[in-house]
Amino acid sequence: SDLDEVNLSSDFTGNKNYQLHLTSTYRKLKILDTLLTSQKETKTLLNRLEHYLNLWKGIMSATTTYEVGTGQERKLEYYYLKVTAGQGTYAWNDYNSDGIQQLNEFEITQFSDRAEYVKVYTHTNKFISTRTNQFSEVLNLNPAAGYQSFEGKTPIISRFANLFSVRLDKKTINEDVFRSLNPFDKKINDTSLVTNNSVYRNTLYFNRTSIKFGCDMTWQKNESKSLLTSGLESREQTLYEANGRWNISRLLLLSMNYQNGDKTNSSQFFSSRNYRILSESAEPKITLQPSVSFRTSFSYKYSQKENTEGDFGEKIFTNKLGVEIKYSARSAGSITGKFNYIDILFNADENSSLAYDMLEGLNKGKNMTWNLSAQRNLGASMELSLNYDGRKSETSKTVHTGGVQFRAYF
Repeated sequence: SDLDEVNLSSDFTGNKNYQLHLTSTYRKLKILDTLLTSQKETKTLLNRLEHYLNLWKGIMSATTTYEVGTGQERKLEYYYLKVTAGQGTYAWNDYNSDGIQQLNEFEITQFSDRAEYVKVYTHTNKFISTRTNQFSEVLNLNPAAGYQSFEGKTPIISRFANLFSVRLDKKTINEDVFRSLNPFDKKINDTSLVTNNSVYRNTLYFNRTSIKFGCDMTWQKNESKSLLTSGLESREQTLYEANGRWNISRLLLLSMNYQNGDKTNSSQFFSSRNYRILSESAEPKITLQPSVSFRTSFSYKYSQKENTEGDFGEKIFTNKLGVEIKYSARSAGSITGKFNYIDILFNADENSSLAYDMLEGLNKGKNMTWNLSAQRNLGASMELSLNYDGRKSETSKTVHTGGVQFRAYF
């Protein structure tokens, strides 16, 4: 094969508060010997724009990236490959008890002893011509950067800060050229869709840098839709989160976390993966720190979830009590211990993909989880970590998991 490539680039960087970078790349792949490969000749075009803006002494800054292109790629299919326990991200649950692994029986797990599988994508022999579109924006508002204190006081607006980010990634086939240039266009026909992913996140801070009191509110929305050999799969999740902290004294810290979520999953091929889970949780925490080297925390978390898709109305109510103790020495390392008691009420069968998601890998009834980790600094450039995890429920045996990690910094 032979590859022809042409690159064009332009930079406008004279002003440190305003910078623009433009690049364009054209590639043409020629097949010189068809006996060596079945791949066809391809032409690809990639255009990229990067823009940076800084206004009013840093009160507002924005970074924008926009990229469009054309090309060819193979259709994808996937399977799950077994690896050493703890090295994967998925667990296999034999929901129908037939001893055969089906694609809809693998779930993401938070327990390392069950993380025995990874998801592997493979290429098929079918090629498709695609149009790609990627857009990202990070907008930071920081009024404190432009306001100076007046007689020891600062305006109330300087206590606020806001960070907004968005990332859009779209890949289509046979789509109208002008519509393919619009990253915000989500009205894509199923016959034109390859993948469509979007992540929106906005966080509003108050007293972000204060050591006494602060709070923040976050809105996040994730959407993904992809075409696989088994059909279309789509996921959507919206999360509202609020955090507050109050250092009553050097010894005592109070904090609070509240979350409200809406998660939807839809699959054309696996009907068991069609659900919509509404969730809500609140977690107050008390932290005691009598010295720089010792800290202990007590927390209580109440959460509830409900599936509104289908006729069964699965519901779950969880009460969780937790304690954490940490001792650290500046030059030697640290030791951390955690223990959680989790009581779960669930009105449905545990042996399903939906139940695994709602239970987060635990069992209904009484559960206990614990962790002990130690980190030791071996000189200035080496670190040794020991980790032990355990869990126990009413209907399962105790599971113990341990690990050792060594790091060297060069």
